[in-house]
Amino acid sequence: MIKYDGIYETDNLIYLVTEYLSGGTLDDVMKNKMVHTGEYVSKIIKDCLEGLNYLDQKQMMHRDIKP
Repeated sequence: MIKYDGIYETDNLIYLVTEYLSGGTLDDVMKNKMVHTGEYVSKIIKDCLEGLNYLDQKQMMHRDIKP
């Protein structure tokens, strides 16, 4: 779970502030891991979908999803 620190608004922007997570992007993690088992990949996909579902339930969207 990522710690939520707050939300800040300007006239035309909204900033959602969370804790910093080291380790790089998901792409970095996938490139650096030598073996990708089905179980490992399934867990990553499940975690991503649960996060997106949570945002959807809160009527929020993520604007930086990459393949």
